Amino acid sequence: MSRLTAIALLCVAFSASALASDEEVARVADGVIERAASTALADLSPKALEALGPEGVAIVLAMTENDDYGFESGSLDLVAIVVPVTLFLVILLGVFSTHMLRIRKQAQLHQTLRLMIEKGTDIPPELFTPPNAAYTDLRRGLVLVGVGLSLRILVGMFEGFADGSWAVGLIPASIGAAYLIVWRYSQRAEKS
Repeated sequence: MSRLTAIALLCVAFSASALASDEEVARVADGVIERAASTALADLSPKALEALGPEGVAIVLAMTENDDYGFESGSLDLVAIVVPVTLFLVILLGVFSTHMLRIRKQAQLHQTLRLMIEKGTDIPPELFTPPNAAYTDLRRGLVLVGVGLSLRILVGMFEGFADGSWAVGLIPASIGAAYLIVWRYSQRAEKS
């Protein structure tokens, strides 16, 4: 269950950067051009500023004023910091919670064994070797198919669907499909 939670948190973290709208980017770009019109590039015509574009204006401003590329220290700087930090914190949280749950489970097993030894009861071997879960392949298959589809959509949103880079999501989706096929055949083998 903790792996599913970690995967869900990772999907949320990866999609957080997609929340920045094109309107916000356009607003920042307009702010760069407006600032350029009021500073060192004031003698250029609006068509020349438009031809330079936001990146060109930012470079010229950086060379003349040695400031932060004409961007206001606001939402763009905050997004550039928050998104990577959030991504790494979510990954760290997933790894830490999985590790802590494993430690807690081992401590409970040791406590149970200690009590059984104190009472003198026989220790069943199932405590040392957990039984194979019947739906392990099904769960892995569904998770990998979901991750593959999510990755296809995520890469398609950022890179576009025309160039084919979205196909990278086929790798985990194909592995997940293989797990589903193995699960299906194992179910048929158990019935016969």
